[in-house]
Amino acid sequence: MRARPSWWKMATGVAVVFFLTTNVSLYRSERRAWLGPENTNRAAKEYYVWNSMVFAYRSVLAMVLRPDHPLMAPLNALQDYLYEKGVSLLPPGDGEVGIWKWKFKLYLYGRRDYMPEDRAVEMLDDLWEVLETLGTQPISDPEMELERLKTFPTVALFYSLHQWKYFGTTPSPERWTALIGDQDKAARASKIAGWLQKVREGWSRHPSVQAELARSPIIRIAYYWATVGFTETVLSRKNRQGELTCEDPYLALFLQVRREFLDAFPELLSAYPNSQMGLTYRGAFGTDVSKTLAYLSHEVCGAPKDLAYPTHDWIAQQQENLQALARLIRRP
Repeated sequence: MRARPSWWKMATGVAVVFFLTTNVSLYRSERRAWLGPENTNRAAKEYYVWNSMVFAYRSVLAMVLRPDHPLMAPLNALQDYLYEKGVSLLPPGDGEVGIWKWKFKLYLYGRRDYMPEDRAVEMLDDLWEVLETLGTQPISDPEMELERLKTFPTVALFYSLHQWKYFGTTPSPERWTALIGDQDKAARASKIAGWLQKVREGWSRHPSVQAELARSPIIRIAYYWATVGFTETVLSRKNRQGELTCEDPYLALFLQVRREFLDAFPELLSAYPNSQMGLTYRGAFGTDVSKTLAYLSHEVCGAPKDLAYPTHDWIAQQQENLQALARLIRRP
């Protein structure tokens, strides 16, 4: 058998040294981050460190592969094993488990805005479990509490954009009607909108989170967009049932956050390409639901028109439906 050339041996040696050095450096970095004097649940955190190392490799591969691609299976299996070992060591009722589940189970799907059709309902239920956990359960670890404040809006937005998939795989007005007609899903929207406001209140108490918000506009974008989406769900259901009034607190929240998002939009999206700006704008302000609520808020309740107020042509096309919905609102 022909001997390997000397350059091959050198390259292999360099690769091995690089691999070992990278992993040792990553391991030490993760231990410093999660096993400091302030951290709790230390036995579980040992597994959080190992989970984070596996996640780092999955995250790199997921830049070119879907998270559920067959080539990801070995790392996914290792991640699942370490995840189960770690969460079994967390105390019952500690909301930290929500951070684990989002990061190691769902984040890579959310980053690509990818939800497999055959797993949509299962994944939505998992997202709801994360949101409910982070929204209701205390977190003993102060660093994980900061993660909650930074993570929750992104989880909420991923759920918001795909919640119609409980009722089918193709978006349509019928899917939206089914969503707002489902009492359980509408109740979820109401709860998530409230939890988002608590998260926002928490930002002001932590300078490190405020610094992160300044560096990473995606968190604020997710907060605004998700809040608009969930209040639209709540208000549309109330409107169809004849329960909407001009004094509804969800209407006030919808108008406030919509206005703030519009005012901050150029700043928040300045670092993104025009195509992403257009997609975000259409998703947050360009849907028929958003236009309908903006119209009703102005015409029935006297709210000022904003920059995304629907055009005369759109209003003319929707006039019959708008008038019917307007008659259902309890006027001041």
